[in-house]
Amino acid sequence: MLIGEKIRELRVQNQLSQESVAYLLGVSRQSVSKWEQGLSKPSTDNLLRLSEIFLVSVEDLIDNDVQLKKEYESPDFFKEFLFRKKVMIPIIIFLGLFIVIFLCAIVMKGYHYETNVVNFIAGLSGFFMFCAYLVFLITILKYVYTDCKIRHIQPVGYVLFSITVIGFVFYLLIRDNISQVN
Repeated sequence: MLIGEKIRELRVQNQLSQESVAYLLGVSRQSVSKWEQGLSKPSTDNLLRLSEIFLVSVEDLIDNDVQLKKEYESPDFFKEFLFRKKVMIPIIIFLGLFIVIFLCAIVMKGYHYETNVVNFIAGLSGFFMFCAYLVFLITILKYVYTDCKIRHIQPVGYVLFSITVIGFVFYLLIRDNISQVN
């Protein structure tokens, strides 16, 4: 089986359009179409990303002698969305600062420091907690926006609705039904 046939088969198995795969890779739909038709081949970077998206090895994609199994589970493209380094590092830093500064405020209160200083330190710890929450919230909103684009759903209402935890959970529960309607 040729690489283009494999890409098409995996795309269809995962109920993705060529536009969705192109969006995930940052290429044009025509590029994906050319790959599937065997008119061109994806770059090394795109092969690596395709293997991540479809949860197959690069070797399985490029080796013409390897037949793909028909029973691939539908991958959750955002399974590790929240656990990427560029998201977790700022959250951990802000939460760490919050904890350290908050503990300092408690210790200072125990040693009867001036109330204004203790209040300032406690407020500073609250600021760092707010920053951690803001990074987390922005990540959730980016997730919903990207997921809506992939599923061809109008993202505006769902992104705004997902600001709350209940709204985000509701979106996760109904997104498959909404994408089938569209």
